Amino acid sequence: MDLKSYFDGFPPKVRRYAVVGWPLSHTLSPAMHNAAIRAFGLNAVYRAVSVDPKEWEKFLSQADGLLQGFNVTVPYKERVAEWSRLASQVPPVYSSSPWSEIGAVNTLLRTSLGWEAHNTDVEGFFEDCASLGISFQKSQVLLIGSGGAARAILLGFGFHGRERPASLYLTDVFQNKANLLAEDARVLIEDFPISVVPSGDDVVKSADIVINATPVGLKPGDPSPVDLSSLRPGAVVYDLIYHRETAFRLAARARGAADHGGLGMLVRQGALAFELWFGEELKDKAGYSPAGLRRIMGDAARTAMKERGKS
Repeated sequence: MDLKSYFDGFPPKVRRYAVVGWPLSHTLSPAMHNAAIRAFGLNAVYRAVSVDPKEWEKFLSQADGLLQGFNVTVPYKERVAEWSRLASQVPPVYSSSPWSEIGAVNTLLRTSLGWEAHNTDVEGFFEDCASLGISFQKSQVLLIGSGGAARAILLGFGFHGRERPASLYLTDVFQNKANLLAEDARVLIEDFPISVVPSGDDVVKSADIVINATPVGLKPGDPSPVDLSSLRPGAVVYDLIYHRETAFRLAARARGAADHGGLGMLVRQGALAFELWFGEELKDKAGYSPAGLRRIMGDAARTAMKERGKS
């Protein structure tokens, strides 16, 4: 693991940012962030850094001296949250964000006090749902998965007076993990109507909203994580996978349901991270607005997907 090699050719004054995960072949984050960096004339660069889980500690030791900020994705969102709870961690990790209790982190900013931890997935998801007209009020929700992204969505219901579903069913192939996440939800969110089910297939027929927050769909040929043959027409499915039309979405569409991919969430969480890193500078940049930033990032992500499809 040689983090410095990802930034060869850039002078020391260029600020360095990255997305870190394993695997990372599907990521659109560099296209989005570098487009925004160019648009606003920032002296920075953003790279995709693949980190084998066996080399995670080595990455951390190198990141402190090189990166000004980074995003984390699968499989590190919960691992970074665990890292942030280590009192002996040097440099320290802390959080001024209300999402610190979630137990999943996707954005870090280096400050004079250490690494500041955030989770922009929460706002990214709920911002995108609002833009799509998805309402959780009095709905029955099936959430598939119990990893970092699922944590952000589920525990995000407990903040800022979110619309509460009438019931939420949580399922995962790792049922013990789902049970632990449900317990966290019961502790953090008063009177939250959550149940863990061994299989989402059993509740699909009565669900109003079905959310896939698992990695199933990342690879070509991946099946749907649940059987949607009993999904009712008019239901809504949301797949956090953003770089292809998954079997999950295709099955939902065949049933007459509304289907949405995770590109909007990706763009919005990315813009929120970008604003954390460059917020003070952006205020003085001609043409900057939150909507404009999201438009630049969205256009860059869609262009990158088209180019990838041609190759």
